[in-house]
Amino acid sequence: MDAAASIFHAGELAIQERVGVREQMAGAAAYIRDFMPEQHREFYHSLPFFFVGALDAAGQPWATVLAADPGFIVTPDARTLDIRSGMLPGDPLEGQLRAGDHIGGLGLEPTTRRRNRRQWRNRRRRRWRVARERDAKLRQLPAVHPAPPAQSGAG
Repeated sequence: MDAAASIFHAGELAIQERVGVREQMAGAAAYIRDFMPEQHREFYHSLPFFFVGALDAAGQPWATVLAADPGFIVTPDARTLDIRSGMLPGDPLEGQLRAGDHIGGLGLEPTTRRRNRRQWRNRRRRRWRVARERDAKLRQLPAVHPAPPAQSGAG
């Protein structure tokens, strides 16, 4: 599958190839949507934290967490995720994000291992608002766990 015909960009395809799951991931297109089903909307609304990855002004990648009481993420419609929380004090990304920046997010429920991934272009500087855009895709991908390396029988 070449990158032009894929839902994945060339870097994602290269990683899939490296860990031996490229063919397995070819069927993932059915899980990528430009809207959130009601169960995803309820999931995001129930979370007390949300992980975010972005580049700072110098192009350095950072991962951070947004945290607040459950309900700080609202979905006024099936194509909009509105995150009503700022960064924690001292966060390296604080003040670094601009409208139009690419951002990735992950909602995670540790007790069940449920997760939903979101990528978008930031719409606001102070609050996060994710609305449907051409390059914003919701991803609820199947877990991919590459086979562990073969153990040698030497002993």
